[in-house]
Amino acid sequence: MAESARRRKLGALLLLYAVAAFAAGALMLFGARTLGVYVIERAVYTPKRVLKMEKALFNEFIGWMNDQGISDFADADAIQPWFTGRRHLIISVYNGGYIFDGSENATLVYSDVKDAAATFELLQREYTDYWYTCPVTVRGDFLRTKVVRVMYFPMYEAERYVSYASLALGFLCFAATLLGLVGRITRYIALLTNELGVMAGGELGHPMTVKGQDELTLLAENMEQMRLSFIERLKREEEMKRASQSLLTDMSHDIRTPLTALIGYLDILEQSERLSPEDRQRYLTAAHRRAWQIKEMTDDLFEYALVYANPDAALVTQRLDGLTLMAQLWDETAFSLESEGFICECRQAGENAPVDANVKLLKRVFDNIASNARKYADREKPIVAEYGARDGAFWLTVTNAVSPQPSVGESSGIGLKSCEKIAALHGGSFSHTQEGERFIIRFSLPVSAAGEPEQPQTSADDADPSLD
Repeated sequence: MAESARRRKLGALLLLYAVAAFAAGALMLFGARTLGVYVIERAVYTPKRVLKMEKALFNEFIGWMNDQGISDFADADAIQPWFTGRRHLIISVYNGGYIFDGSENATLVYSDVKDAAATFELLQREYTDYWYTCPVTVRGDFLRTKVVRVMYFPMYEAERYVSYASLALGFLCFAATLLGLVGRITRYIALLTNELGVMAGGELGHPMTVKGQDELTLLAENMEQMRLSFIERLKREEEMKRASQSLLTDMSHDIRTPLTALIGYLDILEQSERLSPEDRQRYLTAAHRRAWQIKEMTDDLFEYALVYANPDAALVTQRLDGLTLMAQLWDETAFSLESEGFICECRQAGENAPVDANVKLLKRVFDNIASNARKYADREKPIVAEYGARDGAFWLTVTNAVSPQPSVGESSGIGLKSCEKIAALHGGSFSHTQEGERFIIRFSLPVSAAGEPEQPQTSADDADPSLD
């Protein structure tokens, strides 16, 4: 739950950044527009200045009419050309009676702007203080008095430009604020990208930068863990390489001595006609001992290869009767131990069930159990084996008393590790513990699905169903 909340945090942060940037942009938009309108209305185009400009335009208009000999404001064909090209100017003409009794119905409207009537109505409502109004008597006849109203409105277009500029400033402020806030995230992403490139180039000594508490932090932590895993894996591979080289070197050196002695004994035995029966038996015993010594060394080499090599190998198994398999394997192991003076006991401690097993590899497990017992078990106390199916697995438990004086020194542990590897290949488990003076080995295989089990074959002549 905590990790899920952490993953959502970056999205929430980006949403917060967007809201903050929008607020900054909106503030800039309204602030700039308000300031621009204020400057236009209070400093550039004040009512007093506009009225003065309107009066000058009106006088210019009347002067032009007089020069053209135009006396009738209703002569639109003659008057309209004067307005061509004069932007932001509207002149409206009223009959005198209407304007003085409060009527706003203009009889004539002159302008060069499009949709002059609509613009005239808009300006009437929004700029009431900007109109210049002047009564005009035509040919001295009071009954033909006209009222002329003049509106010069450059501030209207200026305010429109201010709105456009404010909108642009607001957008720029939004974009700059958002980029500034998101810049921390993008810089961190760029930093992680560069560091990942360094790691991909083989430089694993440079640590990843971990900071913050969002998804990028989690990504950086995972990348750092991956870097450390690579370093650890390379370290293990280097150690395995050195161990392999050391093992092969030591094995070559150690095998040479008993092998040379074995060849010497065999050479002597070839001249058996010169040996007494006692000497021949002594040399045979010595040769047999050297042969077993070589076998133990090659077994160690096999165990090492099983533990450290070919991790992705496929396992070839056959379906077998669990009780029969365990009984045969333990009987062979017990016979070997009892011939050397050990006491072995066996009992069934569960139901029967089929298992999928590789017999040759299971024999290696039992050989290692026997080898471990020879080295560390007390010969005066029994070695007890219990096996049977329970809890979905077929179990073997071997218990022996630990000898106060073991026959060997410190062990490499490769044999027990190979048992763990063989159990893992079968999908089972192998463990060993020491509880006081008792040493306990627990080995399990998964129970197979229902099916007809085969008869286990455990002799040395079997076809080798080992790893591919």
